[in-house]
Amino acid sequence: VEEIGIGDGSNGFGGVGSTLLGHFRSDALGEYLLYVESDAAPVIWIDRAGDAEDVYLSFRDSAKTQAVYAELAAVVPEG
Repeated sequence: VEEIGIGDGSNGFGGVGSTLLGHFRSDALGEYLLYVESDAAPVIWIDRAGDAEDVYLSFRDSAKTQAVYAELAAVVPEG
């Protein structure tokens, strides 16, 4: 999550433990949605088409994050 450069919460919250939820904005990434545990890796990045905000997702249990990624990868074409 450090690589994301958290930015400012525009309609989200952080600082409640390691949980970051909601809408955030940074100069580098623009507007995006975070549903992450800041001290957990890996983080899934969902690059949404058009003007839709990108989504970053992770769980405390890295195995759960990897399982969700595998499910998404099975149904969403690359590219």
